[in-house]
Amino acid sequence: MRLLSLMLACTSLFAQTGVWKVTTPGYAHREMEGGRQWFGPDGEVRRMQAGVLLKFFDAGPFRGKTVRLRADAWLESSGLMNRAQLWMRVDRAGGRMGFFDNMAERPIVSNAKARYEVVGEVAGDAEWVVVGAILNGSSAVLLEGFALEEARDVAPMAREPARPLTAGGLENLKVFARLYGLVRFFHPANSLLNADWNRLAVEGVRAVEGAESAGALAARLRQLFPESVAISAGAAPECEPPQGLLVQWKHTGFGGGQPGPYKSELISVKQAEIWRGDVGGGIWVAFALAMPKLPEAPKPTPGRFTGDDRATRLADVILLWNVMRYFYPYFDVVGTDWAAELEQGLRRAATDQDAAAFQQTLEAMVAALKDGHGYVNGPGGQGVSLAMRLAWVEGKVVNAGNGDEVLRIDGRPALELLREAERQVSGATPQWNRVRALQELGAGVGPAQVEVRPFGSAESKTVAVGRGAKPIEKRPEKVSELRAGIWYVDLTRCEDKDLEEVWRKLVGAKGVVFDLRGYPKVSPLWLRHLSEHELQSPQWLVPVVMKPGVQEFVRLGRWDLAPAAPMVAAKRAVLTDGRAISYAESTLGIVEAYKLAEIVGSTTAGTNGNVNSLQLPGGYQVAWTGMKVLKHDGSRHHGVGIAPTIPVEPTRAGLAAGRDEVLERAVAAVQ
Repeated sequence: MRLLSLMLACTSLFAQTGVWKVTTPGYAHREMEGGRQWFGPDGEVRRMQAGVLLKFFDAGPFRGKTVRLRADAWLESSGLMNRAQLWMRVDRAGGRMGFFDNMAERPIVSNAKARYEVVGEVAGDAEWVVVGAILNGSSAVLLEGFALEEARDVAPMAREPARPLTAGGLENLKVFARLYGLVRFFHPANSLLNADWNRLAVEGVRAVEGAESAGALAARLRQLFPESVAISAGAAPECEPPQGLLVQWKHTGFGGGQPGPYKSELISVKQAEIWRGDVGGGIWVAFALAMPKLPEAPKPTPGRFTGDDRATRLADVILLWNVMRYFYPYFDVVGTDWAAELEQGLRRAATDQDAAAFQQTLEAMVAALKDGHGYVNGPGGQGVSLAMRLAWVEGKVVNAGNGDEVLRIDGRPALELLREAERQVSGATPQWNRVRALQELGAGVGPAQVEVRPFGSAESKTVAVGRGAKPIEKRPEKVSELRAGIWYVDLTRCEDKDLEEVWRKLVGAKGVVFDLRGYPKVSPLWLRHLSEHELQSPQWLVPVVMKPGVQEFVRLGRWDLAPAAPMVAAKRAVLTDGRAISYAESTLGIVEAYKLAEIVGSTTAGTNGNVNSLQLPGGYQVAWTGMKVLKHDGSRHHGVGIAPTIPVEPTRAGLAAGRDEVLERAVAAVQ
């Protein structure tokens, strides 16, 4: 999600028409002769760190029009992990996002010059059109003829209006959904290897919904899929095993084209297994899991879609449902009835009035995964967040800056808003749901009217609160000596270079408090100074899928952290809470397993592992946890997290007095 956050960064930070901006450290941009743009690594780039280049255009001249971002582009050097993408985003009024496409499924991977483009529509209330490039790997990308222009030659996208599903239409779509996923992920027919699966999903929705009998439905399905997929009504069809040199799909996670541990590849096999089954509605299917490999067909021009179109929305539900059905690694622990989510998602998508409303349908589906990495970005959203840090303290929504109880936001009870937000966000634990919900609570447009009850007062008052960046949490300097011999190191603000000079100071310390309330900026190398023995990270397992419904897990490599001088022998404590997620929990898992320090505060988010992502038609991007992470002893981490050895919760009285009670308790523990 870090890349998404960079790309969706607050407009006010970077908005300057016509000026190139690099938003990620370790990358640089240069304008060369003839207007050619160079964008590439500038120094050491951390593994899997993506670079983002952007430029803002005033949306005024393009409102209500279709635009094309185009460029001739090539990599300086091709390689396994080297890739670039053009991207375009439309920023609408009120902090909402409109069209978005980042070429996730059609990246630039060659050092040969070629033309690339992104085509999308600019909403009538758009404020900015943001364009640029994304870069992964060690190579730079070069761009020539980079331009944004009106695309007068592009036909408008289809926009079928909302209407409810009939009982028969719902059943037909469920059948199509089951068959679509089976064929897409497990039948390597040559005619499908470069298929536009988004287009097939949308066209399939339109084709099958109105079928009035099983026979009619089977006939329409046969028109959508190749002859090598045997489809019949009422009885299992025959399917002959293919002969010759065969290939079969091997999915290591969902291989959607993004760099990282997830990939889909064809592997050679000696014989083909036939899959047969009932996909519902009286429809039976048979197909081979392996097929002869033939030369790949040319890739088609990607289709264009909008969430304002009913068929696109229904197709998106089917796409999302299938990817999670086969590749989400935690259905065994979250207890979600995923089949029921398909029906509910289809019903909602059919009647959603527009693309923004549909984003909430996708969010509800992702929330059902109970995954702290679960996010949906797209042309919806609730506007800009409230410029107030909110916390859950003593059973109340409070202003974390002063302990005031927050009663209402724009006339609505804060507790009611919180419950609504918690139902809409995805989280493996109640604490992460609450963290996410509090971050998004009160999002909207313009100043908000917030009713508060100051700590110690029986009376309430209403104050105007802006929307935008939240106040910075008050903490000591990122490296500071709190009192004689007691040091504080904030790992969420320090970088590795900051720690290089710190270790010598900590050698003679009495106690050290490391702050991990949030996401660390440092590498895990700091842990090497806390142990005389080698340390390892938690267990990371990636699902390998070759047959429908069968997940096997392979272990990825682990961090091996050898001891490093100087050794910090002082008493140690690490602060944490429900904001610590993912990489933060990998770090804390080592602290927990090897008992390197007291863990002070509250339980972490309970979600770890590399994020996977899916780009859906209409400009929606979905993220989730793509791998299973177990603790060092093999026990469950998802939904459990890292519990403190010294539990501490802030109080309203402490907040009102400007105290950091979690830090105070940690200091007491290391004295």
